[in-house]
Amino acid sequence: MLWFVAEAEGVAARLMQEYLSEDRLMESELYKSIFGKGEAMGEAKGRAKDVLAVLATRGIAVSDTVRERILACTDIPTLDAWLGRAVVASTAAAVVRAKTPPRIPMPKRPSARARKR
Repeated sequence: MLWFVAEAEGVAARLMQEYLSEDRLMESELYKSIFGKGEAMGEAKGRAKDVLAVLATRGIAVSDTVRERILACTDIPTLDAWLGRAVVASTAAAVVRAKTPPRIPMPKRPSARARKR
């Protein structure tokens, strides 16, 4: 992707390759910004599918409205709570109707630069 941007900006791809090693690229804020969002979305999508799989395995019918709500959710703590409820709930609506757990602020991870010091 960066090669495309480099070419669009008139920067020779050879110069980009010399400047950016794979390790250096993966530590860059641009890389983290682009791919971090995709990873989070993929993780949420997988959790949503897990909730639906548990309900299907248990033979619990899921309405289109509930299915859409589960698949649209991108909040991992909410999906984790729903997954736990899917194991014991008697209806799919009960899985998503209950209050979600309170959010616990996650401590910020030090940057790669700060960890190297």
